[in-house]
Amino acid sequence: MADKRDWLILSLRKSKDWLLVWYCTGNCGYTTCLLTAGRYTEEEARRDEHTGHVVAVPLSAVLNAGLGFRLSLPNHERVIKKLTRAGRPAEIRKE
Repeated sequence: MADKRDWLILSLRKSKDWLLVWYCTGNCGYTTCLLTAGRYTEEEARRDEHTGHVVAVPLSAVLNAGLGFRLSLPNHERVIKKLTRAGRPAEIRKE
C-alpha cells in the first residue's frame, strides 16, 4: 500500500501574522500557495518538528473551515474555481 501524502509542513520561521508559509515538494523552497505546497507522509512531515521551526499539519485540517485562521488566495479566478470544484469550504473568497 502506498504511503498517504496528505500532510503539509508549515514553516514557523517564514510565516508571519496571517501569512502561512509551507514547504514545497522535497523540502525545496517555500510557498504561500496551497496548490504548490508539498505533500508529505505523516512521518516525513513530523521528522523535524522537534526543532521547533516547523509544524506538521494534516491537509484535511487546513481545508476545514472551522480552524479559525483565514485562508488567503490570490485574486485568480481559475484558482478559486479549482478549489471550489474540489469541495473546499464555501468560506474561500477572492481577496
